[in-house]
Amino acid sequence: MTSASDTIAIAGAGIGGLAAALALSQRGFQSHVFERRSDDFEVGAGIQLGPNATGVLAHLGVLDAVRSVAAAPDAVCVHDAHTGRVLSRLPLGTWMRERHGAPYLTLHRHDLHQALLRAAQTDPRIGITTGREVVGFGQRTDVLDIEFGDGSSSAAAALVAADGLWSKLRTKVATCTGPSPAGKSAYRTVVPRDVLAKELAANDVHVWLSPGAHVVHYPVRNGLETAIVVIIDGAVVQDGWNSDASVATLKASPIAHFAGSVRDMLCAAPAWRVWALQSLAPLPRWTTGNVTLMGDAAHPLLPFFAQGGGLALEDAAVLAQCVARTGPMSERLKAFESNRLARTSRVAKASADNGRIYHLGGPAAVARNAVLTTVPASLMMRRYDWLYGWKPPSGE
Repeated sequence: MTSASDTIAIAGAGIGGLAAALALSQRGFQSHVFERRSDDFEVGAGIQLGPNATGVLAHLGVLDAVRSVAAAPDAVCVHDAHTGRVLSRLPLGTWMRERHGAPYLTLHRHDLHQALLRAAQTDPRIGITTGREVVGFGQRTDVLDIEFGDGSSSAAAALVAADGLWSKLRTKVATCTGPSPAGKSAYRTVVPRDVLAKELAANDVHVWLSPGAHVVHYPVRNGLETAIVVIIDGAVVQDGWNSDASVATLKASPIAHFAGSVRDMLCAAPAWRVWALQSLAPLPRWTTGNVTLMGDAAHPLLPFFAQGGGLALEDAAVLAQCVARTGPMSERLKAFESNRLARTSRVAKASADNGRIYHLGGPAAVARNAVLTTVPASLMMRRYDWLYGWKPPSGE
């Protein structure tokens, strides 16, 4: 690290932490990113990035690198999971680029992380240390003491906690309980595109709706592979967030009653990972003194709106803009929290609402399907201008 007065410490080298370092560098700030893991620390499966997120990547100078390993789907194709009937085909592709000025991309999470990591590793204002966990901090008048898991410490001007859903720093910033089970389980895998039936290999994001479960799949890695996620009501009991799962478990779930093509796709996938989805009550605050939370440490989302990564990228851009203001660092970080609170809360609510809508049954599902089949697709998508039309702040 450079001098404490010039350096901002970042806990967590995931998507949000690396993006924050890059955004701060563009504003002229030194940062040092500390990551507790020392191996390949960003795995996962697929991720969707709307124009609100890819606009940030363009601002950070990494969009071309990301685009080279991504897919750009043409539409969101919504199906009734039991009959296979297409209920609506919502425009992405050209429509999204023309309306919001940036692409809608789908890619493997690891590929996104690698693009951000390479950019950060070549930036002289950014230091990265792996195998070192930030576990606490001590506030002095004009500097922070950053405390590490090995008992050592270092000084910094500020600390950004980008350490994810299971953040160890969250309770040191705000009085809160930890995440709790949301009553749903997520199963994920990635398969080669050429194993899919022709109607499932189209360059679309596919969503299959059913009581008790839904499926989303989309192209990644230039369309050569397909990322699949299955969300099923009922929490699994397993260690960690990324455990092996059996195809037999899926076969015994509501997907047993899905249309043949999608059911066959799910049952043919050889390897699955599973974890219980978690929710977190809204925090009373994200900041204390010269410390702030961001991304999933501040506002984790249930995965029903494809915006977890997008909000972390937005956070990074706004954080850097606020840190670049004048005045005490504590006030600048508080401005970041104030700027982001309403938007992240709105997205979180929309995500939770989607989760309920996806799993409707009976007359409520009939009404949902009627709306999807009768409302023009472009009109449906314009309802989300507030989401996808967000732009990163310009320089001040």
